[in-house]
Amino acid sequence: RLEQLQELDLGLQRVPLVIRNYAFSRQKHLRRLVLGFNIGLQLEPQAFVGLSSLQKLHLDYCSLKDSILTDNYLEPLSSLETLNLFSNQIKRLQPSMSFANMTNLKDLNLKLNKIDHICEPDLAGFQGKHFKILKLQSIQLKYNKDFDWQTCGNPFRGMSFETLDLSQNGLSMATSKQFFKAIEGTKISHLKLSGLMGRGFSFNNFPDPDHSTFEGLKNSSVSTLDLSNSRIFALKRGVFSSLNEVKIIDLSKNKVNRIDRNAFEGLQGNLSLL
Repeated sequence: RLEQLQELDLGLQRVPLVIRNYAFSRQKHLRRLVLGFNIGLQLEPQAFVGLSSLQKLHLDYCSLKDSILTDNYLEPLSSLETLNLFSNQIKRLQPSMSFANMTNLKDLNLKLNKIDHICEPDLAGFQGKHFKILKLQSIQLKYNKDFDWQTCGNPFRGMSFETLDLSQNGLSMATSKQFFKAIEGTKISHLKLSGLMGRGFSFNNFPDPDHSTFEGLKNSSVSTLDLSNSRIFALKRGVFSSLNEVKIIDLSKNKVNRIDRNAFEGLQGNLSLL
């Protein structure tokens, strides 16, 4: 009898995996389900019915598309805490309103999908959530220069984050500034922007951050800012002055060649590690 099963790993099957409706209907004690590395995974609409105690679901590398979030595949997972959708084929981050009932969802990994923009109406299903970590690393965020930020709104309205990872997205300095302005007031304790900023020695189309770059984050209570593995050449005057609660700034593995006078203006109160 498998009705007491708490963990099940079906990852990396050597044949195409199809999960039929009600396949787990008797697994009410299952806490962790691994389905990762099943390329071309097929899920029927009621595949997860019965998994009301499931806390961790791994669906990485499964060729899943937008429907895994927009449709109600995950609706039965009322106890879900961790959802791993790393490296799928999701192009629009538009969670269904059934996510509003997943009050324990704290850890969401969307790294290496292809989501070129996110806007407030798209993420209505996540409003009210406090994420321990949201990984949006390497999702190819773009926002072209004619993008209508006013209509887009604040994609993170009603959300807060212990860690928000926006690393390796290749946003221009102007776009980063606009994005921070759009999310103004969103509480983010640890903000990861690795590989995002700076001109290096010659990339003049990617200027170094200046005193206005992080202005939109002034009310976000950022305590840790990760700018590692970037191309920052010069630390300009007052570059971090908007981040008056920051305690840790990671500038490791950059190309810092110049530190301007008063570069750390405004940080005298809280900064403990640089």
